[in-house]
Amino acid sequence: MFLGTLLGARIALFLSKVWLRRIFIAAVLGLAIKLLLPLH
Repeated sequence: MFLGTLLGARIALFLSKVWLRRIFIAAVLGLAIKLLLPLH
């Protein structure tokens, strides 16, 4: 998990704020859809 954090921080430094916002919104929407759909 620690290595994933370092890798994510390293990638975040290279991406622009617009791309970070798009990735964040996509992740939140994906998790919201996962919660709303009854997947077993």
